Amino acid sequence: MKISALSMNNTALDAGITSFQFYEQGNGTKVPIVPMSDFGNYKFQLLLDGTVAPYRAPYVFQTSSLVFKQKSKFAEWWYPYLRKDIDFVELDEKAENIEEKIEWALENDEIAEWIAQNGFELTKELLKPENVYCHYLQAFEQYSELMDYEPIVSDEFQLVNKDPEVTVHNCNCELEKNLRDEL
Repeated sequence: MKISALSMNNTALDAGITSFQFYEQGNGTKVPIVPMSDFGNYKFQLLLDGTVAPYRAPYVFQTSSLVFKQKSKFAEWWYPYLRKDIDFVELDEKAENIEEKIEWALENDEIAEWIAQNGFELTKELLKPENVYCHYLQAFEQYSELMDYEPIVSDEFQLVNKDPEVTVHNCNCELEKNLRDEL
């Protein structure tokens, strides 16, 4: 809500609250929802913790806009690959430095565009379907190693036979080598 209030006095910041489900309306501005298809019309994108949809993070990077990402204890599996000041501009944990960072980006347009392009290219590669599937396959394999019981297979389950014509993707993810453990 603080960022929404800031945008009332800052022409470089267009931020508002689309719903006050959990809070009473305070200093923030209630605005209509911007469709994700319109995100690319903006020079900057904010990626903040809160009650927003985390599924939009990949899309935010794919707009080619400069992403301001809040420092956070929460992470998607691919966040460790993101490099501060190379793929995104980091905001502090409470996003209190947002005005300073936006001003920097406006004064350093070429560097800001370079960072935005890097974030776009990196996430385009990281989030290819085969890399996403590989990550989940490895996560399920690690999870299954932690199980200390044999799963119960009910008679009501329906076996899905694999089509022999379909080749199995042999997951050999180079991406996962330097990631921290998530499980």
